[in-house]
Amino acid sequence: LLGNTTGNRPMLRLFGVGANATLFSHDMLQLDGTDTAQPVVDGVADLRALYGVDTTVPSDGVIDAWVAPTAAGFSVANLTDGSLAAHDRLLTILAVRVGMVLRSDRIERDEVAPASLTLFSDLPVALQHSHAIAADLRHQRFRTVEFTVPLRNVMIAARL
Repeated sequence: LLGNTTGNRPMLRLFGVGANATLFSHDMLQLDGTDTAQPVVDGVADLRALYGVDTTVPSDGVIDAWVAPTAAGFSVANLTDGSLAAHDRLLTILAVRVGMVLRSDRIERDEVAPASLTLFSDLPVALQHSHAIAADLRHQRFRTVEFTVPLRNVMIAARL
């Protein structure tokens, strides 16, 4: 039981960046009765994520590597196909690292932004993401924000 419909409803949301650097949210369970993405905030130029994976066998509960969602075995199709392999792979994901490129609304007289910004710059080059800033947008300020979300109840799921 994940909640109830009278006040403590479960949530499963998909977030993505749309036109004009707008962050959108989509209710995947459609409990609000709509199948439409809703704008949340503007000024989000880019949004990326990496999985924190425990590669130790048997599992020691420590993140050993960061993996892109495009890596072999970690695509949405691979993780949600209902197989035992998908279940086991999901259990290796202990956290999600999120990186965003944010843009101000204010337009400065002089150029204040670089030609590009890099997300996940402390990781190997293959996991880094470079966000190019168009010449006409370099009069706005940009910054990167990164945070890690530990996944809760991973140990409980292992027993299911």
